[in-house]
Amino acid sequence: MEISKIISIAEYYNFIFHEYKENGFLCGYEMETWTDGGVNMIHFIDFRKGNYPDGLTPQNVLEELKKISAYFDPDEEVELHRQGDSYRKAFSIREAIDDFVAYNERLAEFVRAVQAAFDA
Repeated sequence: MEISKIISIAEYYNFIFHEYKENGFLCGYEMETWTDGGVNMIHFIDFRKGNYPDGLTPQNVLEELKKISAYFDPDEEVELHRQGDSYRKAFSIREAIDDFVAYNERLAEFVRAVQAAFDA
């Protein structure tokens, strides 16, 4: 499995991977997308912390994706976004919950698809 395959799967699920470089060195990715309601979502896949001695590998990207999915909390996202006046005006509580629950499901589906590609 190559990282390019993960990025290809990501595109199918409407996630965009942007390379993140420091001093010309690729040290991770910024994974960006939007919820169905139009909320911009960005997750960092960061390998600068030294958690992975073997660096930026497809398996390590998968592990980071699993963490992003496991720790995504729709309730927490609703609370965070509803602190903004413009968000509260644009989304009812029910709309916000539905939007982030649907996003969470898409994120989990994406991670399952990457895992399935590894298992194949």
